[in-house]
Amino acid sequence: MTVRFFILQSHYRSPLDFSDEALQGSEKAFKRLWEAYENLKNIGFGGSASATNVALNEKISNWLNEMEVFMDDDFSTPKIIANLFEIAPTINSIKDGLISVKEIGDETLALMKERFETFLEKIFGLKPLSETNNDKLGDVLELLLEIRKEAKQKKDFATSDNIRNKLNDKGIIIKDEKDGNTSWSIA
Repeated sequence: MTVRFFILQSHYRSPLDFSDEALQGSEKAFKRLWEAYENLKNIGFGGSASATNVALNEKISNWLNEMEVFMDDDFSTPKIIANLFEIAPTINSIKDGLISVKEIGDETLALMKERFETFLEKIFGLKPLSETNNDKLGDVLELLLEIRKEAKQKKDFATSDNIRNKLNDKGIIIKDEKDGNTSWSIA
């Protein structure tokens, strides 16, 4: 997936400067974009047809509508990816509670979800790195996080911290969210 994403970041008729650093940069960028996409899938509709932040809603709508134009313009995938990255901070801000989902209209949010899925999965053929590496890893981590959560509820902070620290030593970062959930990522 990293190599595919690396190639999609350049126009198909442009030469590629292939290097380890470029691949590592593509992997980090892909992880950030995919994380925003996963966050977008979990965002519920705000129940408002009209946006409370008209400027933000219009800006996002323009980025979303440009994607088809870019695709029709000689398969310009780098511009599409750039627009996806422009939208990602808004998604993450909604997830983190920094802005309300009502700031963008439900129609724009639905279009956002549709375009992210269409371009990332259906057209570009991208999949999450964890899915391509090992699906079992996610299942095992979810089990460990459940055990850690139970330990925290029983005020067994030594066990909870031990699980977090051991996973951190193995390159798996555990993050306790404000809403009480726990997320993880591979460093």
